Amino acid sequence: MTVAEHWREPAAELEKFAEVIGLDPVKLDLTEWPDELVYDNTEFQTDALNLSEEPSVRAEKVNTLNQVFQNLTRKYGPALALRLNLGVEELIVNSALTVPGIESFCEAVTGSPFEIHLRINKQKLASHWDVAGPSSIFKIFLFPEALNRAVGVSLTELEGDKGLMRGMTGEHKLIVLVPDHNGIALNGDYLTVLGGEHVLRWKEYLPTAKPADALNKVRAIREHLRESPRWTGIELEYLTPLHLYVSWPDGGVAPGRDEPIAQGLFGQLLICSLLYMASTSRSGEIAGGGAAAPAMGDYPWTFTFSAKKYLARVEVTSKAVVRQALATSAGLSSWESCRKFGSLAKWVFEEERALVHRLAVIEVVIASSLQDNEPSANLSELVRRADDLTDRVWNRWDDFMEDKLGKYFLQLKQVEDAVTTTTNNHKDQIQTLTKSLTDNMLAAVGVVIGSFIAAIFKSPFENYIFWIGTGIYLVYLVVFPIGVGLVTAWQRFTDSRDGFSKSEREFAQRLSIAEVAQIVGNTVTVSERRFKKWFNFTWVSYALVVLLLLFAMWLLPHEIHRWSDNFEVNGLDYSRSQPPSSDVVPLIIRGANFDKDKEIVVKIGDGTFTNTDGQTLKVLGSSILTVTARQEDLTKARTQAGQAVSVTQGAAGSKTLSLPVDLAPIPKPTYDKWVIGGDNHSVQVFGSNLSAISEITYDNHKLKITPSTDLKTLVISEEVASKEPWPGRKLLVKLRNGETTPQDVSLTIDKKARRSNGE
Repeated sequence: MTVAEHWREPAAELEKFAEVIGLDPVKLDLTEWPDELVYDNTEFQTDALNLSEEPSVRAEKVNTLNQVFQNLTRKYGPALALRLNLGVEELIVNSALTVPGIESFCEAVTGSPFEIHLRINKQKLASHWDVAGPSSIFKIFLFPEALNRAVGVSLTELEGDKGLMRGMTGEHKLIVLVPDHNGIALNGDYLTVLGGEHVLRWKEYLPTAKPADALNKVRAIREHLRESPRWTGIELEYLTPLHLYVSWPDGGVAPGRDEPIAQGLFGQLLICSLLYMASTSRSGEIAGGGAAAPAMGDYPWTFTFSAKKYLARVEVTSKAVVRQALATSAGLSSWESCRKFGSLAKWVFEEERALVHRLAVIEVVIASSLQDNEPSANLSELVRRADDLTDRVWNRWDDFMEDKLGKYFLQLKQVEDAVTTTTNNHKDQIQTLTKSLTDNMLAAVGVVIGSFIAAIFKSPFENYIFWIGTGIYLVYLVVFPIGVGLVTAWQRFTDSRDGFSKSEREFAQRLSIAEVAQIVGNTVTVSERRFKKWFNFTWVSYALVVLLLLFAMWLLPHEIHRWSDNFEVNGLDYSRSQPPSSDVVPLIIRGANFDKDKEIVVKIGDGTFTNTDGQTLKVLGSSILTVTARQEDLTKARTQAGQAVSVTQGAAGSKTLSLPVDLAPIPKPTYDKWVIGGDNHSVQVFGSNLSAISEITYDNHKLKITPSTDLKTLVISEEVASKEPWPGRKLLVKLRNGETTPQDVSLTIDKKARRSNGE
């Protein structure tokens, strides 16, 4: 079975099933709801299933039943659930059903009552018939009369538990298909009803708008109603005039005046529009003392339109009153009248801007037009005068807008002026920041230079003068330009920003968010961003200046001292005018810019010499230093890396000189005689300059030497003296300047000492 064939006579298989089992098809029609068809009968009795004794007649009947069941299964597929139950015998209609099973059930029935349970799930049926689309909900009606009943209920029942519009939040479009109804084609943003051949073109009616946009429109209407309640005793969850606004397609033909489905839909649109546009609406006893509503939210309803000195009521006592008002209208067709009011409701609620004003215009037009009528007659009067009332609404709105237009343009200019004032304020603040920063930078340079000049006029350079001058300006800079100026500038900026934001919100309430946003654009945002950049640049610059001033106060005096203490060294020589001794050697350091008033320090080996003690280092003019160094220091300096002598003056860095290539001059020792002692363990050496000897070794053994107090005698004592004869020994003598010389021993024996030892 092709897709197109599904639409042909959609209930034919059900009617054929009802015919062969002896069931009135109208009963199936009455059990169809928007979401499912449900028929249950626990005491169904019929002779239609009795089988004849004649085999050919019997077989024909069983085959007919089998064909009907197969057609049901093919037509409705998984949407169908059909079960015939006779206690111990049960017949389930599906693809697994067999002819023997049908025959067995019919033989068991034999006129006895049995149960019929029939279900057709509309959602599964749409899937079986290949009907699906994005953001759409499909509901298929097999019987047109069922759709008549679905749209002919009260407005609150329309979205009740079994209502056609149940759960229609606005996020999905409802597409209703009624194939057995020829000629109907109604379409809107949220609802479509197609019948007959129009069903085959259902894909052309799929929603084109974004689901989120449709949902947001409905939410905005409901939110407005929650903020400004206008109903009493009437409960609607989602339903709005937007859901029910439908029209015949462009170039199409309007439904006939006696079209029940159109009458139901357009009647619902009319009542829903009045509900949302009325000043107040209530459910319950009507003004004339009629009966109260039979159920919460059901008719009778009273719509009240009030504005200024006008007041009019529209009473709707029942669903029949709505049908009667549409059927008796003259002039403009009743469908067009309902569409007029639906269009007004859409116009009021589809856009938030000026919603209250649009609603007020409608209220004053209807209230002033119907105030002299009976409330019970006003529904028909609205339908009859829809064209005139709509024109009056547009005229009244034009008058209202003409009055508002001048105010509107004035408000536009006020928005533009606010933008200009704010941006100019930001520009002025940027210029102020720039000028203040430039002036303070120049002042900082002047303070540093002035303090420097004032300090250098004092010799030596006076640190405190420079510190006081620079420090006072530093305190001023932190307290006033930074602490006061920047804080004040930021406060002015935040005040300006907050003031503009407040004005922007106020303008958005009088105009619209979109209009204000269009005028403002990104001008203020760019201006604020530019100010923030300059503000950040300014305080960072100030912070850098503060750091530089602190750095200058800490480093510059030291550097100036170092520059004034700078000197040069050219060479180092042994003094020829002063003879060396065994202990010390006079040195001459030549250079430039030596200052006797500043501390000069010379380091040689482990020795430190300075001009402050007045002895070890002397300054001769500005180019010569004399130092009396110890022989040991010079020797130690030669063993160090570089063999250097360092010179420091004041705060200037040290400078180094290399020692002369020649060893330090030292008086050479002379040996008059060598005398062995009586104990054979010591030798006395007599001579001159013996104090120049620092070490004597024999055969790589260091000998112990002890000079006499007059430095003319040297005593050598060592254990090796008793083991080997002293005469002929080769001793290695090392002097204090590091010089080493070999020395032969020429021994003179002390006989007196030897006799005392028994030799």
